[in-house]
Amino acid sequence: MLPDKKNDAHGRLRRESYVTALTPDDEVDVTLLIGPGVIVRFSINYRTFDDIWHEVYRVVNHHGFVHEQRLWRDNVPRPVPADEQNVDSAVLIGMVLRRIKREYQSYKTWFRDAQQRKQ
Repeated sequence: MLPDKKNDAHGRLRRESYVTALTPDDEVDVTLLIGPGVIVRFSINYRTFDDIWHEVYRVVNHHGFVHEQRLWRDNVPRPVPADEQNVDSAVLIGMVLRRIKREYQSYKTWFRDAQQRKQ
């Protein structure tokens, strides 16, 4: 997993992106916007492939609070679980990645079930 690093025009912030394959058809991408000594913004996205890539689950700290979107349900941002609130961003990212690795098969099943119900 090699980072994609980009600086803003002034070099004060840098963007890093990582993609980790869970299986050939499942992956997690992490995008970080990093300032001096702090993660300013992050997004973590779990995707699965079924003819095309589908975004299934995400956790971001955009819009002023850390929230998750369970895309098999809807696009509504919901606060992360209580044990993941008010946690340092670097620690939280590790917690979320471990949870996704543990739960991605359930997320994929729920997503596919929801897709079938829409047909």
